[in-house]
Formats: sequence, C-alpha cells, structure tokens
Amino acid sequence: MTLFDRYLLILFSKIFMICFISFTGLYFVIHMFTNLDELSAIATTTDQGMMKLMVSFYGPATLELFDNMSGVLVLTSAIFAVTWIQRKRELTAIEASGITKARVVRPIIVAAVIILIASFANRELAIPQFKHQLGRSIQDWTAQGTVPFSSHRDMASGMMIRGNQLNLSDQTLSEVTFELPLRLTQDYKQVQGRLATYCPANDQHPAGMLVDGVQKPKKFGQARSVPQVGETVVFASRDYSWLKRNQMFIACKLDLEEIAYGRQMARYSSIGEMIGTLNQPNRRFGFGDQVAIHGRILQPVLDLTLLLLGLPLAISKPNQNIFYAAASCMLIVVAVELATMVSHTLGAYSMIQPAVLSAWLPVFLFVPLVPLALGKLK
Repeated sequence: MTLFDRYLLILFSKIFMICFISFTGLYFVIHMFTNLDELSAIATTTDQGMMKLMVSFYGPATLELFDNMSGVLVLTSAIFAVTWIQRKRELTAIEASGITKARVVRPIIVAAVIILIASFANRELAIPQFKHQLGRSIQDWTAQGTVPFSSHRDMASGMMIRGNQLNLSDQTLSEVTFELPLRLTQDYKQVQGRLATYCPANDQHPAGMLVDGVQKPKKFGQARSVPQVGETVVFASRDYSWLKRNQMFIACKLDLEEIAYGRQMARYSSIGEMIGTLNQPNRRFGFGDQVAIHGRILQPVLDLTLLLLGLPLAISKPNQNIFYAAASCMLIVVAVELATMVSHTLGAYSMIQPAVLSAWLPVFLFVPLVPLALGKLK
C-alpha cells in the first residue's frame, strides 16, 4: 500500500464515519425529543434507568441504521473523497505521472467492499439477535405488552384462533375461542375460555395453549379429547389428570410475538431463518416472502453496483462541483431503489412470474451498466 493509498483510505474512512455519526445522531436526537415522555415513564416504571434504557433501545437501532444506510453512505463517502482530491489538484498530478484513475480509486473500492461485507454480517448475524427489540416501538417497549388480537389460523391443524387481547409478557390470550375444523370432531366445534396461556412442549403434552375458565363446550367435564393422525390436538380433563376440571389444552405451535408484530419480525430475520420457515407447516409463504429471501441475498450485489456506477461518474469530470457530483450520484441511488421497489412489489402481487424473477430484475438491469461505467476510469 502506497502513501497515497493510505491518504485516500483515511480520507474516505473519515467522511464515512462523519456521515454515519451525523445521520445517526440526528435520528437519535429527533426520536428522543419526540418520545421523551415515553422514555421517562419507562425508565421510572421499570427501574432500569434512562442510560440503560437508551442503550437497550438505541443500541439495536444503530445496527439497523448501519444496515439501511451503508450502501448509500459508501457511495456518498467515495464521491466526496475523489471530488476532494480533484478540487485540490492532487488527481491531476497523479495522472500526470502515468497512474490511471482505476488505480487511484482502488483503495476506496477495497474499503467499500469491506464495509459492505461488515453490513452483510451485521444483517445476518447481529440484527437477528435483537429482532424482538427492533420489532417494537417505544410505545409498547415495556409491553412486550398488551396488544389487540383478532384472529390467527394454525396451519398445522386448521384451527381458527380468536381472542380479545394478547399479552406478550405472560404469553396469554384473553377471551379466547378455538374454532375446530369439521374433520376433527363431531362432538363440539368450539373451545372457548376466559384465558389461554401458551406452554412449551414437555413430557405431558406438545406445545400449545392451556385454556382456563372453559365456557364451551357446555359440558366440558364430559368432553372427549380430539386426536388427529395419531396425535392429540385437544386434551380434555376427563382423559388427562394433569388438567383441572375447568381446563382444556389445545396443541398448536404459535410464535406470539410474530403474530403481534407480523412482518416487522420477519424483516429482522436472517436468510437462514427465512428459508427455515419454508418447512414449517404452520406458516403460509406467499410470493412476497419468496421475493424477500432473494432480495436479501442480492442486496450486497446492488450495494456494490451503486458504488461502481456512481464512482466513475464522479471522477470522470475534472473540477466539477462537489454537490453537483453528489446530486448526480443520488439520482443513481433513486433509480436503483425505485426500480427495486417497483420490481419487488410486482413480484409480491404475482404480476411477474415466477415471483423470484422480480428480485433479480434490478440486477439484470443495472449490473450490465457497470463495465460501461468502469470504462471511464481508464
């Protein structure tokens, strides 16, 4: 690595850190002052202190901001770095010695690839560890809270689960009703109770909901258990001594936080977790999920494409205004992001078949332009 390589690498790194810290600090200041009352109330009621609360809330948020901004900030930092050496006439002197522009920007491209690899690792390894924090807003932070609940279908058994409120802190559903499909039983069609608590699997039963205060069936003390393909779905107190007289147990696999926060949780899952859910019988995967998986895999490719399209544009014209260069490259960012959003939306609504093709369309559209752009670096 030459002296100039180190100089350009340090310049690029400084600009990247300044931009990232500035945008992150601006977000934190706006968010804190907007939600100051909620933060103070949570710090008081939970006895964890304002500093600990800010670390537990804004720490994972910093990882998310790095994931969202890394591609654009890499391009922005590269543009400002090369435009700076152009304005200082340093690039002219270097080219006069016979060094090509491609060799000049090589340390920036290497540093950008390292940052994009770190962003990918952050997306796949760090963020999934904090998805339960990232999926909640500050308004329901303590909650894990009590959230409204309408209905959810268990895909494994076909049962429709209805309720009033879902409390994530103690994993309970209030005023719950389990509507059993016709193929399960002719004796009763519903199990209705005052409260249902989610219980993990143990030696006595599989994972499911323990229903207290059973109201239906009317004669719940005489109700029989319901089997399905050799496994018991509904456990009745007359057949199992570990149940009290006013209790029934419904076997089902539920992720209550995912039910409560929906796609917010899926956004923070790793590629492995997203693919793993394809084999779960209680999940229904649509076109949007397929597009999301392929889009996640291709995200580093699009981030690098942004850099390789925008950087030659910034360095090809000598003595151009730094803000004009930034505006030109922002147009590239908008074009790539807009094409990606439109393509993914069309795929999610099955207007592009096969749906996964919509995740690849931006790659097919912009990657062939990269050799043309790199030709300007000669």
